[in-house]
Amino acid sequence: MIQLVRRLLLTFFLLFCAMASVHAAEWAVVIVSSERSASYQEAADAVLEELARGNVARRDVHQMTAAEWSPEAGQGARLFIALGVEAASVLARSDVRAPVLCALLPRSSFERVLRDSGRRVSSQFTALYLNQPLTRQLDLARLALPQARRVGVLLGSESASQQPLLEEAAGTRSLKLVSERVQPQEPVFNDLKKILADADLLLALADPQIYTTAARSRTS
Repeated sequence: MIQLVRRLLLTFFLLFCAMASVHAAEWAVVIVSSERSASYQEAADAVLEELARGNVARRDVHQMTAAEWSPEAGQGARLFIALGVEAASVLARSDVRAPVLCALLPRSSFERVLRDSGRRVSSQFTALYLNQPLTRQLDLARLALPQARRVGVLLGSESASQQPLLEEAAGTRSLKLVSERVQPQEPVFNDLKKILADADLLLALADPQIYTTAARSRTS
């Protein structure tokens, strides 16, 4: 996450410097988080810490959740940072003119946000993807657990398209892919039990249907 935040801030500083001549706004930067949870607050805190090191005053940065968003709340801001899918969706549907930088979301989710909102990737609306290449994830799994031969993976509506690529990448590494498709609104726990019973390790793909607070609440 720290590496992601640093990449996020590097892009931020480029944008911020490019707009340095713009008139002062009530908030220079608005950070919108998908929810008020520990992981999102950790990311937001890291952003605030790095901004402070770059002499961006804390009073010039405003934080809110997607549920708290309103066009008036971000009026005059020079940059929006959206953390998570819900935050990206809210800003995509809003008529904001300042650059929007989305983070903490997989590429498939960002593409869905674009489709649903009618937007296109541009210098005004862009993202840093949460995804790591499948080959890199499998190589890391081999290094961490060299004895593992069966890799389990839960697939949701947005990660299911990666199954052929994952099977091919696993095969070239002499690994067997054990997969389960999680149906929308169905408990994750039953499919997770099957995976853990048949696999040596679980590979977590970025998919908001599975690895979110709402999904975890359905495991009981």
